[in-house]
Amino acid sequence: MMKGKIGHATRAGLLVVLLTAIGLYTALGQIPDSVSRSAPLAADTLHAPATREGDTSIPVTDTVIHLDESYGGSQLDAPIAATADDSIQYAISSSRIRLYGNAVVKYKNIEFQAGFIEFDMQSSVLYATGLDSAGKKVQEPIYIEGSERYTMESMTYNFKTKQARILGVMTQVSEGYLHGEVVKKLANDEVNVANGKFTTCDLKHPHFYIALTKAKVIPHDKIVTGPAWLVIGDVPTPVFLPFGFFPNTSKRSSGILLPQYGEENERGFFLRNGGFYFGISDYVDLSIRGGYYSKGSWDVRTHLNYAWRYHFTGSLDVTYSHVKIGHEGTPSAVNSSSYMIYWNHSQDRRTMPNSTFQANVTFGSSGHNRYNSQTTQEYLNNQISSSIAFTHQFPGTPINISLSINHSQSSRDSIVNLRLPQFALAMTRIYPFKRKNGVGKQRWYEKIGLSYNTNLQNALTIKEQDLFTRKALRQMRNGIQHQASASTSFNLFTFINISPAVNYSENWYLQSYRYHWDATGGRPVRDTVLGFARAWQFNTALSASTKLYGMFTFRAKSYVKAIRHVLTPSVTISYHPDFSQPFFKMYDEVQQDPSGKMLKYSHFDGTLFGGPGTGKSGTVSLALNNNLEMKVRSKQDTATVDKKVSLLDALSLGISYNFLADSLNWSLLSINARTHLFDLFELSAQLRFNPYDCTAQGQPINQYYFQRTHRPLRFESFYFSASFSISKTLTGRGKTQAPPQPLGYLPGFLPYGQALSTDFLMIDYGDFSAPWSLSCSYSYSFSRLGERVQAVQSASLYGSLVLGENWRFGFSTGYDFNSRQFTMSSLNISRSLHCWEMSVNIVPFGTLRSYAFRIGVKAGMLQDLKYDKNRSYLDNYSY
Repeated sequence: MMKGKIGHATRAGLLVVLLTAIGLYTALGQIPDSVSRSAPLAADTLHAPATREGDTSIPVTDTVIHLDESYGGSQLDAPIAATADDSIQYAISSSRIRLYGNAVVKYKNIEFQAGFIEFDMQSSVLYATGLDSAGKKVQEPIYIEGSERYTMESMTYNFKTKQARILGVMTQVSEGYLHGEVVKKLANDEVNVANGKFTTCDLKHPHFYIALTKAKVIPHDKIVTGPAWLVIGDVPTPVFLPFGFFPNTSKRSSGILLPQYGEENERGFFLRNGGFYFGISDYVDLSIRGGYYSKGSWDVRTHLNYAWRYHFTGSLDVTYSHVKIGHEGTPSAVNSSSYMIYWNHSQDRRTMPNSTFQANVTFGSSGHNRYNSQTTQEYLNNQISSSIAFTHQFPGTPINISLSINHSQSSRDSIVNLRLPQFALAMTRIYPFKRKNGVGKQRWYEKIGLSYNTNLQNALTIKEQDLFTRKALRQMRNGIQHQASASTSFNLFTFINISPAVNYSENWYLQSYRYHWDATGGRPVRDTVLGFARAWQFNTALSASTKLYGMFTFRAKSYVKAIRHVLTPSVTISYHPDFSQPFFKMYDEVQQDPSGKMLKYSHFDGTLFGGPGTGKSGTVSLALNNNLEMKVRSKQDTATVDKKVSLLDALSLGISYNFLADSLNWSLLSINARTHLFDLFELSAQLRFNPYDCTAQGQPINQYYFQRTHRPLRFESFYFSASFSISKTLTGRGKTQAPPQPLGYLPGFLPYGQALSTDFLMIDYGDFSAPWSLSCSYSYSFSRLGERVQAVQSASLYGSLVLGENWRFGFSTGYDFNSRQFTMSSLNISRSLHCWEMSVNIVPFGTLRSYAFRIGVKAGMLQDLKYDKNRSYLDNYSY
């Protein structure tokens, strides 16, 4: 097989071969051209090469040839490479090269692929079409230029003018596909289309399209059309456009965001979620949306995205909403404004390897989510929080620092808690007595470790309406907290682990408090003492623990090989002095009432970190933990490693005795158990008992329960929970997994209200990668405190199902046994219709009762081609 370029150096040899071939053909008679041509193209500036009567051809043995000036004087600025699987023939009299079977022609960044390609070397015109196979064309032509790709029925291309005439073309444009019966490609790469179709369906015969009488495609810019109308299932619809415009660029571009329209019972007709999009740069974009309701409500929202690769990413949302519901002057009428700010920022560690900067801010009006929720999580969440934090680790040292601002806010009482700023310095445990080059056995003092932390805070707790007033400055509290500890561990008699520790804490303030008795008012009055003040305390602890093992083995051929029981007992002794004694100078006494009764108080009551508590403590804590495991043979014959099965993850008991307390020396006895079965069930339980008797209101008294009932312990509470989760993978094998707790909506279901207010709430069912999943949970709690008895139990059920590649179902429900009512329940159905999608979301009962139906085009560029029908959860309220 010979490959190469036929150039001037071989022209003499080629002429000898051609003259010999002509002589042979003349002697044997003329042989008709072996190429079967299709009908001539319609008149145009470009024509398909015509086959001359009696044109003869000779085979070219090379599988790769270069078409240049050697074949007839075509003067091109670059060579043309051609290949074909079946054959390559050269027509002598017409100076044409014909390629059969998977023919490929390459010129610069242009590539032609077709079943048959003919190249006229005199006019530099290429003609491409498919091959006939049992009356059907196969290997239809494909034209590739850079990132653009065209599929067509036939094509004529002029290499000199860079123009092309294409019949039956289909090409991808941004998210859509452009079809055209007759297409002209100009030298400037603009494309004129006659009788075209534009669609986001990737089929050759699309399910829907916008019929175009004519169109112009400007590469990497836009598509402009003449009169156009919508066709669905080959049926024209009344939707008509006098002209059309479609973006055709991978870059961000500014434009109008079309609004949604509809009606709510309480807020009236609306136009919402409309606005303008600003494609500012490759790093920043901005959208401004708004909505208006015919009964007076309105809202505005800005959304900013920013990103810098390898540096940071983030987004900022600012929402302002005015809600007007009900008849003015009636008690149930609502006429209020609210705002909400969301900011998320993430720093790339590659920019600052030893530092991080993260922001997750949610801040706004407490009642905002009641009328502007987009998900059930937002509606049901009555607590919002924010955090902005910078951390830095000093390389080669055990020290790291952090600077943060934290915020929490409750919608129930409108209380706002702020920590701004909060500075922390932490030193991880160091071993100052450890030798750098230790030789021999480690000495006991080398195991002594030291750690230190400091925390500086400025805190504020205030009502939302007083946040930006002078009152907020007066109520701010601040302080610095220092904590240091020293600890070590060593073994006694080999199997007992001893761990002593000493902990010290000290708080610094710029003010403290004193009380004096006000004889006129008949009450104690607090005085603020300005100046540096310190509150300090320490405690010591000594713990001992060990592990006891028990093993029971079975017969050699038994499926169960052994059962192991691990028992971990521990004893801890701790001591804490009484810092309310006069020696420590942190407590005083003040007259409490006119009778002269005295009250002991701390100088640091009401400060940020407080001070040490009253009373001394000498406590002995006893704990016992149990673990039970089983070793079984693997079911696979080739497996050499046995499998461990947990029978009991943990069974722990704990109680303590304070031998320095003047009463109620014993603590509660707590029993906790946790296990999982067959990788399906998670079980946990807790029991709490009190050795002391109590009053009718449940307050413990310094009298043993045994003295009255002759029973050693008084039952106080019991808690039990069980969960079950299972799913089946796409491979058909069963697999269990614990999916995340549902949060929002069915994947693939576009919320009807990605604007500020929604007509329904979305329910999230997490991962649909498995054909089906099911999880349920049950919890029960019971407590008895004196004559007060309380029992609470509830159950929940979640599930998802995937049928084939198109149907998806999800549901969520629960039941409250106390109120005998179902909790928040929902049903979600999603159907993929190839290029369309349908979704149904139903909340059948409860406060959030609503429904939503949507059918629309999947692609974002035609997202407004849809139909919505829904009912808002706001319509459940009576105003």
